[in-house]
Amino acid sequence: MNLAEAILSIPPQPRRKPAPDHTRHQLDKLDAYFRAGGSLTVTEAIAAFGCYALSQRVGQLRREQGKPVVSTWENTPSGARVKRYRYAIQLQLLSVEEIG
Repeated sequence: MNLAEAILSIPPQPRRKPAPDHTRHQLDKLDAYFRAGGSLTVTEAIAAFGCYALSQRVGQLRREQGKPVVSTWENTPSGARVKRYRYAIQLQLLSVEEIG
């Protein structure tokens, strides 16, 4: 068996591992917060949800759930630039009474 055949005989690996429970829990919390019209920076996400990887969670919301997350740059009072994330449109569930 030559090198090319050996490489081709390796079974394909799954592309992504399923998110651990704590990551899924963070995604649920972020989704609910953004649905309520909230916006977050990394510092705020750490304080509110213990989420140290906000950009990764936002990427998961976009890729895996198709959520319309947008980001804007902001300057802090100290002069640092940070991203603030929010939903592009406010998503909400309407009750039957509200729909008419």
